[in-house]
Amino acid sequence: PGLAALAREASGCEVIQGDFETFDFSGHPADAVLLSGALVHVPHGNLGPALEKISRAFAACRDNGLERWLYISLKEGDGSFTDPRGRTFYLWRDEALREVFGHLGMAVRHFLRSASADGTGKHWLGYVLTVP
Repeated sequence: PGLAALAREASGCEVIQGDFETFDFSGHPADAVLLSGALVHVPHGNLGPALEKISRAFAACRDNGLERWLYISLKEGDGSFTDPRGRTFYLWRDEALREVFGHLGMAVRHFLRSASADGTGKHWLGYVLTVP
């Protein structure tokens, strides 16, 4: 709730507060979706189903012959960890993510591995995908 309030205040845009795993995206048509660090708390086994739900926003968009684009970034590593605030972060390897994307028919158009801005030496995996 606090992050949603901050986003509303900073952007002046409509902000929907919801859960990526249960929210119905079909009523929110989109040609592109930006998920920068947004799915880091989604468990490994739930990422594919969450992305499938999110991609319903593309299906809701009338077919204009244009490619649908999705950007996603997730923390690199193995397993998961819980921070002192009680938030669980799920870590990913490139190969595992590409497998999830492939099962959903998403094609990787660009990949970037970048150092975390927090100075911890950890890395993020970023993907620009096209969505069927």
